[in-house]
Amino acid sequence: MADVVVLEPIAPKISEDPNVLQWEETHLKEGTRIKNSLGYSGLEKKALKMAGKNIIARVLNELGIKAFDDQAVWEYKCQKKELPEPAENLKRQWRWYCRSAENLFFALFLVMLLGAFSTGIGLNVAKETMAYSLITSLAISVTIGSALGACKSRVGKKYGFKELAEKRKQIYWSEWRKFDLYDYSQRHGEIPLFALHQAERIKAVLPGVEFLVEELALPDSVDPLLIVRFDDVPGSEIYIAVWNEPGFFQPSAV
Repeated sequence: MADVVVLEPIAPKISEDPNVLQWEETHLKEGTRIKNSLGYSGLEKKALKMAGKNIIARVLNELGIKAFDDQAVWEYKCQKKELPEPAENLKRQWRWYCRSAENLFFALFLVMLLGAFSTGIGLNVAKETMAYSLITSLAISVTIGSALGACKSRVGKKYGFKELAEKRKQIYWSEWRKFDLYDYSQRHGEIPLFALHQAERIKAVLPGVEFLVEELALPDSVDPLLIVRFDDVPGSEIYIAVWNEPGFFQPSAV
């Protein structure tokens, strides 16, 4: 059984890479000045893409707001696309049953087919008699196969294997999607108050940021993630909150 990934909030990491610091301390100021004087925002956006995460991390540290490590978030998101361990065990049992039934069917068919051939050759019977034996063997094998298929269907229905297969299909084709706060609240439900309070505090210091909610697109999806980043600047995202399900009053824990 794989270890369960639990998101633990930590103090956001600040990069000391000289290239990142140069974009943060020099190019960003120059880009902002050019944007204000000429209306050209290309340099500012590039600077935010290169150093935006550092800027947000500094503000989060000043506000005492913790965040989640990118690698831990990635592992967490991957794990959410897997079936729970009891379902995985059930799936393995079902796969074993199906393979056993298939192997039994083919083994019986092969034995009866070889028996018909050996009997016909040993007794030197007419071709019509041998053909009759083969047809009989095939009919018996099909009957046994149908019986095994019926048992497979009944067992699958009894233990919910069909629903399990459908759930697995949904998870396999699902993907993590991002919504702004308004769209998320309209589509999926309320955002807890603790997450909104964090967003308010950050927005007061960094007016140029936006907030997104990322969740696994499933009918019963849970555990959404709150992201802060500069407006329309991919690469500056920091995950700052997670909650168990829609609702206003919840602790910030998984």
